[in-house]
Amino acid sequence: DIATAGLADLAVPCETLIDGGRLPVDSAIAYTNILAENPEFGRHLLSDVYVARTCTIDPIMLRRFDNDAVLYGGDEFLVAAGGRLVREQIPPYLADAPQRLQQLLAAWRPTTRVTDECLLAARYGVYTWGHWLDELLPRIVLAETRFPGRFRFILPLRLVTQSDSDTPMIRARETLQAYGIDRRRVLPLQPSMNYQFARLYAISSVWSDHIMHPAAAALMRDRLSMPPEGPPGADRRIGLVRIGEGRNIANL
Repeated sequence: DIATAGLADLAVPCETLIDGGRLPVDSAIAYTNILAENPEFGRHLLSDVYVARTCTIDPIMLRRFDNDAVLYGGDEFLVAAGGRLVREQIPPYLADAPQRLQQLLAAWRPTTRVTDECLLAARYGVYTWGHWLDELLPRIVLAETRFPGRFRFILPLRLVTQSDSDTPMIRARETLQAYGIDRRRVLPLQPSMNYQFARLYAISSVWSDHIMHPAAAALMRDRLSMPPEGPPGADRRIGLVRIGEGRNIANL
């Protein structure tokens, strides 16, 4: 069996970046037909996510790996410390595929040692715009706000090299630029390499209880070097349409 553990068990806390708390929220939507399209998932959304409730918001922590952590190549961004995989880094499609996971870990790759202070920013979902924008980029913004210039950010090579044919990666680069982060601050991961880190840090999730930490969202807005135009009026609503089974969303 492959040993795994959560980030909180493998990396020691360094600092609380944003405190937790309790937050009452209104219902998130006026209408959805998700029950007709996907009843099981729809029931989850309507009972746990979109419903008016009081949320329990976890604090956002900066953590440091004491042992020499290893990030495995192969573009899955698997990380091990103290002989155990970081559970939060395991993609859902590998969580129930131990043989495939073992193959990825056993594949031989040269290992390079990194002594810079680095922040773990790559994870499954990094190539999907929504995961990048509201799960991974906020951690980079938090780190850069609290510790300007301190960390190199661990991200896939494609993010800094991909051509215009890969629009999500172009947009991801633009978001880093919008927050004043030069690509030279990125440690680009070669899929054919393993990496061993002497000083690896990670930030805990900015999401808890099915909601993004409101202070993290506020920081994202406040720190933009190219702020968007004024917000829509209070009487306006946002309409979204997801087309088909994929991840394409049309703004109305």
